[in-house]
Amino acid sequence: MIHKLIMSHHAEFVTAIDRAMRSPRANRGLRQRKSQVLLTAMTAEDAPAANLAVLSLVTTSLVIFLFSSLAGCSTHGDRPEVAPVEGTVALDGQPLVDATVVFHPDQGKISMAKTDENGHYELVYLRDIKGAKLGHHRVEITTWTEQTRQERLPPKYHSQTELEADVGEGQNTHNFDLQST
Repeated sequence: MIHKLIMSHHAEFVTAIDRAMRSPRANRGLRQRKSQVLLTAMTAEDAPAANLAVLSLVTTSLVIFLFSSLAGCSTHGDRPEVAPVEGTVALDGQPLVDATVVFHPDQGKISMAKTDENGHYELVYLRDIKGAKLGHHRVEITTWTEQTRQERLPPKYHSQTELEADVGEGQNTHNFDLQST
């Protein structure tokens, strides 16, 4: 008897599963339909078959959950492709220490770095992800900080930058030899 009951509602279950995969609110209707089938199946003579029905419904629920969970998963999400970028910044032939290097892509999120005591920098796209978005970038280099509140570089390197760089696949090295005049 329970087998006939489940088979008669098979088409409704398939439709409910389709709705559940498309809309979070449709899950409520699916749960209500499962409850109706369980209540109908729970008679004294069909107890073993009802257990089978419960197992079937739990399995169906698990499959729906897994598919809906995996539907939004990807290895990168909305993050664009990035590639490692490093280089050195020099001012009048000397390493530029504690300068901020900013790569502005034509569209998207910037990448930044701070130069070390050798003028070397390595761009960071996100907290754990080094590099910059692939493509063309406008580059700004500045020595201004909240502490110093002074800029040692001409505007052509920061507020009116003339610097550009292209980031391609693989390792990228962009060195900048700046002049104070």
